[in-house]
Amino acid sequence: MKLATTTGDFSQYTDSQELAMEYIAKAGFKYIDYNFGKDYSVKNGVYSENWKQHIENVNKKCDELGVKLIQSHSPMGRPIADDSKEFIADTIRCVEACGMMGI
Repeated sequence: MKLATTTGDFSQYTDSQELAMEYIAKAGFKYIDYNFGKDYSVKNGVYSENWKQHIENVNKKCDELGVKLIQSHSPMGRPIADDSKEFIADTIRCVEACGMMGI
């Protein structure tokens, strides 16, 4: 069994996914759920201009901490609304990021 928690659990304490990962590792977890909702809400991380560099930084942080990303949560939205084109593009970015993270 793989017991994991999500970076989203720490969204009230930090906007940094990497810092959230540090808190998770310090709590003893070896597996992490990356919550893209935080990045989406503030348009940073995966939704920033340098998103591929962000993914590299997250992967490096995992290696440093000895943790593994095993799942993710995409942002919440309305994918079938008339104005959903941007949200669908952002969701596709999430899927691409998951591939780069090995999720």
